[in-house]
Amino acid sequence: MKTKKFGEAIEAAKTKKTKKIDPQDVTELHIVSSGDVKGWLHTHGMAAFGKPELEMRGVPLFLAAPAAELMNHIADYLLNSDKTVKVGETMQMSEMCIVRFVASSPINGDEEHFESERWEIVDAMTNKCARCDGGCDCDKAS
Repeated sequence: MKTKKFGEAIEAAKTKKTKKIDPQDVTELHIVSSGDVKGWLHTHGMAAFGKPELEMRGVPLFLAAPAAELMNHIADYLLNSDKTVKVGETMQMSEMCIVRFVASSPINGDEEHFESERWEIVDAMTNKCARCDGGCDCDKAS
């Protein structure tokens, strides 16, 4: 459930076309810290701007803060750049940080999170997603 403040921030950002959108004002970033999907970081709010929701899976909890920072940088780019990013493409954040976007598969029991388009952010250097066991086609996208 979105708070009133969150909804107001989205509406304000949508009406101010010339102002840079701060993803921390218009998205919520959830970090699941227990259960079957422990280490699942995901956004809520990107879809309000016609952008895909973002997620990372299997993130060790001690890396949750830097992973969240990376997601915020990517959200900022998607919200404020006039360049189009597509599933299968890569984005280089630094010399050793290259990510690729993979279409997310719904998580059993959390299907409501997948009503809007959602992309998983994966390590492009390994060319595998968090759930890849060799039967996934994520490494075939380019």
